[in-house]
Amino acid sequence: MKQLILSLSLLIAASSASAASCKVQLEDIGTIIGHGATKDLAFEDAATKCYEKRESRFGSRRAASSGALDEDTKLTLIDLCINVKCS
Repeated sequence: MKQLILSLSLLIAASSASAASCKVQLEDIGTIIGHGATKDLAFEDAATKCYEKRESRFGSRRAASSGALDEDTKLTLIDLCINVKCS
């Protein structure tokens, strides 16, 4: 019985840890879904995933010619991702 109660408690804690989600459809990188305990944390997760995906995609294109991304390019990618709208 104790084990059942512990298992249920862990299941409830796990499900509440990602209670909110933020789904974003972007033309250039597709669908991104952020998860978090709150809407704000879900948005933050989606914005982070957006940046990482864009950085990876844009960086791989530039790697062949000039190498790493410059600071201005990184700031542009941040601006693009911080303005996404959750659906």
